Amino acid sequence: MAHSILLSPATALRIVWAQMGIFSDDDHSKQTAQEADAILKNIEERSRKNEKEHRYISSAIGAMKASLRSLDIIYKSRQHNFAETEKLRNLYMQSITDSLEFGKKAEDLFKSLPTMTITAAGGITLGELLNLSSGYVWALALGLGAAGYLINLWFVTRSRKQTQMELIQQDYERNLYYKQYIDRVSTVLISLYTDLDRLHTNVFGAPYPLKNKDLGALVNEILSGVRPTFCPLVHEHLRAGKVTPELWALCETGAEEVVRHCPHWSHPR
Repeated sequence: MAHSILLSPATALRIVWAQMGIFSDDDHSKQTAQEADAILKNIEERSRKNEKEHRYISSAIGAMKASLRSLDIIYKSRQHNFAETEKLRNLYMQSITDSLEFGKKAEDLFKSLPTMTITAAGGITLGELLNLSSGYVWALALGLGAAGYLINLWFVTRSRKQTQMELIQQDYERNLYYKQYIDRVSTVLISLYTDLDRLHTNVFGAPYPLKNKDLGALVNEILSGVRPTFCPLVHEHLRAGKVTPELWALCETGAEEVVRHCPHWSHPR
């Protein structure tokens, strides 16, 4: 037998990737992980009929379990990063809420100034203290009310912009952590393939044939549907302040046929 007919290293990588669903809270992902476990158990049972197959697959399963433990740590690290980012963003969003409250209070204060009772002056209003006629008090109230409205409007507009940009920044940072997570998963899968190929060589005398692709291409194929799709210029443009809420969908989508409509688009150097 030139190579294993039950478990190629490429299949082992796909099984481990599917088994990662056990870390998720999603029922479908958990179901996928259970199906992958069942497939691997069936392969192990079938390998008992052949000494070489059993020796190779027993060792391979040990390597796969070790990699799964590493992937578990990587997944928990990603979840921790997400949680810490969420805490920081919640604190910042609270400061925006406080700013809105301040603007509203400022508007209310300006509106109430002409008729506000000044206890230090014997319990009289500001209008009475300044000896203003009712017409002047009305005009003063109107002017101060307009000023209060404009101040509150400034706070509302500023806070809306801050909120939009904060949500973009939060989305961006989560994607960065997610990209790091996928890159670390890729490293573990590449390492696992190398270990499995070594085990295969030890048992069968030669590496398992990898058809028409290199190892990096194989791992990229397995992870192709889950990699982030940022525009390659997003990091530069976000730092330069060119990203706006209106453009963010283009930045995050990343496909050239989409982002070429962005006014800041140019081919990356």
